[in-house]
Amino acid sequence: MGVYVGMLLFCYSERTPQVPEAQVIVSPTARAVDVLLHLGLGYSSYTAHGISTDVYAVTANQFYGRTNLVLDATNHWFYFIPTHTQEPSQVDVVATLVNQDTLLVRANQVIYLGGLAMWESWHCLFHRVRE
Repeated sequence: MGVYVGMLLFCYSERTPQVPEAQVIVSPTARAVDVLLHLGLGYSSYTAHGISTDVYAVTANQFYGRTNLVLDATNHWFYFIPTHTQEPSQVDVVATLVNQDTLLVRANQVIYLGGLAMWESWHCLFHRVRE
């Protein structure tokens, strides 16, 4: 529906990944649907916490890992009365070094909201720009 983890910040230190920050984004379309589902009487907001990353394998050109986090979903009824729920989320990541200047990241993400599992897959290419 358009709720997704929009940013995961990975920090590596001595082969141990840490994810100190995750950002949750709601698309404009999902925001409109959300307000309609609240009958115009509220909206939902999301934050992420309890973030951990497990590394399954690291090769010369690939990284396989899973990030687990907890989404804190808050319904703002009448725009100021909050109710909270916490739902788990998982992001499985495969990062492949295509060449010296290109990184391909592929991920599968599962978010649970209200007991329903929502699944999506995404990918992106990062290109190094040399000055």
